[in-house]
Amino acid sequence: MKRFLIIIILCVIPVYGAGEDLVSVGRIEILGLVNLDRVDILGKVRTGVRDNKIIIDLESLKRELESNILISGFNFSSEPETLIISIREKYPVFNLMIVDENQSTPYLIDSRLNILESGRFFKTDMPIIIADRELFDKGAGKKIVSGIITILSKVKEDISSLSGELTEITIYSPDELRVTLKNRGTVFILKNRYLDYLKLEKTAAFLDKRGNYPESLDLREDMILVR
Repeated sequence: MKRFLIIIILCVIPVYGAGEDLVSVGRIEILGLVNLDRVDILGKVRTGVRDNKIIIDLESLKRELESNILISGFNFSSEPETLIISIREKYPVFNLMIVDENQSTPYLIDSRLNILESGRFFKTDMPIIIADRELFDKGAGKKIVSGIITILSKVKEDISSLSGELTEITIYSPDELRVTLKNRGTVFILKNRYLDYLKLEKTAAFLDKRGNYPESLDLREDMILVR
């Protein structure tokens, strides 16, 4: 579990007014963050500094937490001189890009393909999934995306070193995914199955050691030819 220690808040906003639920603390800790960071939590909260103490409006903080679509719940607790904010994120979440001839629309979805937000990208620890609108709307795309999400959850649990390197997964057909990794120029062609991600991990490690990256590699067959 990540613990964030905030010694001082740089964005100081006057908070001294009637009817506000103000608390004075020496520091703030935020627990449970995965995709969010402290700026997402405190960036718009009414705060101030007085006598080397952080003054924070709890009502303003609650409103920000309740309005954040990536937060499923939260609670406050305290230790001497410390306010502790425990966050429960909606997790995992995925950026899905639906592409057609006229436009590309990003959607933030959960693991059940429920749309949480559309029209803008969110920072997540999962790769962007790209699908053709016609394929997706016919239903085949939804099944493929669902399969990708299931596999990615297992990859994150079993092969965490690979999970953090995945950047984009593009659906070309039910039998062809094109996958890119951070800081590699190679496009890896996979089937929508866990075995191919195991191949991807080994192949990427081999290419990293060799220091040379071909334009593309097809990992769908048992034998992989690397030139």
